[in-house]
Amino acid sequence: MKKQLVLFAILFSQCGYAQKNTNTGPSWSPDEQLIGFSSDRDGDFEIYSIAKDGTNLLKLTDNNVEDHYPVWSPDMSKIVYTSVRDGNYDLYIMNSDGSNSKRLTDHEANDGGSYVSWHPDGSNFLFNSKRDGRYQIYRYDIKDGKQTNISKSDYNDNFGEYSPDGKQIVFSSDEPGKSEIYMMDSNGNNRTRITDEEVKNNLFPTWSPDQKSIVYQHRPGFRDIDLIVLNLETKERIDISQSPSGVYYFYPRWSPKSDKILFSSSMDGSPHIYYKKLSSNEVVQLTFDE
Repeated sequence: MKKQLVLFAILFSQCGYAQKNTNTGPSWSPDEQLIGFSSDRDGDFEIYSIAKDGTNLLKLTDNNVEDHYPVWSPDMSKIVYTSVRDGNYDLYIMNSDGSNSKRLTDHEANDGGSYVSWHPDGSNFLFNSKRDGRYQIYRYDIKDGKQTNISKSDYNDNFGEYSPDGKQIVFSSDEPGKSEIYMMDSNGNNRTRITDEEVKNNLFPTWSPDQKSIVYQHRPGFRDIDLIVLNLETKERIDISQSPSGVYYFYPRWSPKSDKILFSSSMDGSPHIYYKKLSSNEVVQLTFDE
């Protein structure tokens, strides 16, 4: 994760962007009223929330280390996020107002470093871990803290997300020698490749609420990172970013009500948080340089 953030900073600087602050890793609240994200606007990366109309910015963590990738529980009472406050990347949980933060994972290898994905019933969530020598997708059970390797593969498997019905997991894997999108059952069986493209990386897949499509981060060239919507039934691909070379789109998140896609982008120079209304193609910017 830290290496990825450094790479993004290098990409922005090579394009001549004067970064005032970086806002990244956004996620929707289950009721679609709030967006969580991380920002270094106060010097280091902390967790913030903001209303979907861009008002009521709240700082939820406050320390001198990096905090990233906030994700609300289905009942909105908790937020799980990644932090390096104890030396390497681990997962933490806090109340939705930022209080009562508690460490969940404690391993010498990196745990987290990306979004977790809550099961729809709130009983567990998926997370990335490198504790087996490569990145794998694990399940964390809320009741007893049990942590189970779900992907159990010989490849780097990342960014696992439960389907809206909780029966399948979409994820990214480097099994073919580059990152492509895969799908498997929630128990790790029936691993199936979804994308097969002549690009360097396809990453961060996320489901549409009707489970018929996914959106993912697609990198066709060094100076381009786009967002692709893939219809899983027809295989139709739509580039919803349609950006000029040198503009980057990261971390797509489909809205719970299905009508928007949230993302981070460099379209305004520094990386900021936006969402796109799918019915009108209107892009709404939520964060700005300070």
